[in-house]
Amino acid sequence: LPIILAVCAVTGLVGINYMVICRHFPDGGGVYSAARSQGRALAVIGALLLVADLTVTAALSGWSALAYITSGAEHIVWIKLLRDHIPLTTIGVLLIMGLINYFGPKHSGTFAVALAIPTVLVVVALIAISAPHLTTHFLEPRHESLGTVWVQFVGVILALSGAESIANLTGVMKLDPGSTMEHPSVARESLKAIAPVAIEVVFGTALLGWAMLSLPQALGKTLHLTTRSDVALVLQQRSEDMLRFMGEQFAAATFSAAMGNVFGWIVGIVFFLLLLSAANTAIVAMIGLFYMMARDREMPRQF
Repeated sequence: LPIILAVCAVTGLVGINYMVICRHFPDGGGVYSAARSQGRALAVIGALLLVADLTVTAALSGWSALAYITSGAEHIVWIKLLRDHIPLTTIGVLLIMGLINYFGPKHSGTFAVALAIPTVLVVVALIAISAPHLTTHFLEPRHESLGTVWVQFVGVILALSGAESIANLTGVMKLDPGSTMEHPSVARESLKAIAPVAIEVVFGTALLGWAMLSLPQALGKTLHLTTRSDVALVLQQRSEDMLRFMGEQFAAATFSAAMGNVFGWIVGIVFFLLLLSAANTAIVAMIGLFYMMARDREMPRQF
């Protein structure tokens, strides 16, 4: 739990830093634009790191989205086919998103805005049904393996790239009232974009992380698992769609198995769409980064 709280604090700090970057570099580019003021070589290195970051973010978001929608439905032939070939399916989905963004980010951006309310409602509902089951009984010390800790650290860094994507999108944001294309300003719009996300992520991560650590108590009621090895095996099997699994188990423990199945599907569908939107955000951010680099003659003019 202390590690989860530390991650929340770092996430909040990252959000604040990117609000500052968006205020001072309204044309977009995020870290690339910020680094360019310090030197051309540093900007190129930062851009290469951003491309790697956004590529991995898009790939993992697409993969996770498909995991959320296909889990628990392996008995359906075409869904089982998608799950058995998730790498190829993810590539296909990302290619489709790239084609959609050929017509501009406005169309895909509208979809992301429409997902905001369903996502908040699902997160609030998930926190509400898990609240009675929260406990500190199953907390454990930090893992002794440095390799495991490193994997967890990399996961945290990837999770923070959502704020980075928004910072790269300032060039396509609506301008603040009173600003012009010659003298752009997105300080207010970037605040509206990043602040709610940062607040939701900080508090949502803390509460949902605690709920995840409390899952063994719910599993004892729903799946009648009591041994450490059995609980660990189930958690490992559902690690790719953990929020859906949490929704299933906490709803089943609170209401009934049928209700758990229904709520699990609701969580799965909403986070499937949300993760697709996250992958799209990374793609749009990469397009904006390439545009900035082409304008600065760091990339061919075709970009």
